[in-house]
Amino acid sequence: MKRITFILSSVVISLYCFGQNAEATKSYNQGNKYFKQKDFNTAIECYSLSLIKGPNADAYLKRALSYLNLHDTCSYCKDLKLAYMYDNQDAEKMYNKNCVLHDTVFETTDSIKEEFPGYYYSVVTRFKDTAITHVTCFDKQNKEIESIYNIPPEFPGGDEARIRFLQKNIIYPQEARVYGIHGTVYAKFIVTKNGLIKNIEIIKSVGGGCDEEFIRILKLMPRWKPGTSKGKPIDVPFFMSLKFSLSG
Repeated sequence: MKRITFILSSVVISLYCFGQNAEATKSYNQGNKYFKQKDFNTAIECYSLSLIKGPNADAYLKRALSYLNLHDTCSYCKDLKLAYMYDNQDAEKMYNKNCVLHDTVFETTDSIKEEFPGYYYSVVTRFKDTAITHVTCFDKQNKEIESIYNIPPEFPGGDEARIRFLQKNIIYPQEARVYGIHGTVYAKFIVTKNGLIKNIEIIKSVGGGCDEEFIRILKLMPRWKPGTSKGKPIDVPFFMSLKFSLSG
């Protein structure tokens, strides 16, 4: 009896998902029709309905382009980001080209020249819709320079051990399996001067329980070898990614 109930439940779920996908496709196609007619406001409404029924990269990308035609660059960048979170490479290229700012800075202080021997300039990367900032230092030959003072934190045993730990502990979320959700989740966290992980923040999501699974694994990690500055342990921001793939 339990087996029959399970089979009936599976059929109901399958029919429901099929209905949702059919409605999403219909709204998406309507959006494409209005997009071709250059009725971008109506196109956005249709793409939004499609995304409610079934989020996908193409609908996010087309809605982003609709916003761009209406000169709404803020919404354009937000939708591009959502599109590349669903592994749309075209959206990622457009996002990096149009929504990421690269500022060249020439520092003159003695301290930075001391920390980065051969220093000539820095490139500061800023994302319009997030607070993430990354600074890279270069010499006159445009070669990246590493800090002689700052040593990054390290997972016990190094990167190979960290990858083995991720592979051993990952459990593919059931929701992601059912809906075929896959992609790479990116997280930012702090490795404290005591080697502990805190302030975990997902900065690129794929949904379907994958974000929560990544957070769960990060919380399972053993103490790291802390980062140091001038030989003293310090708190260091760290970025890490985890790929969820149904193909194994």
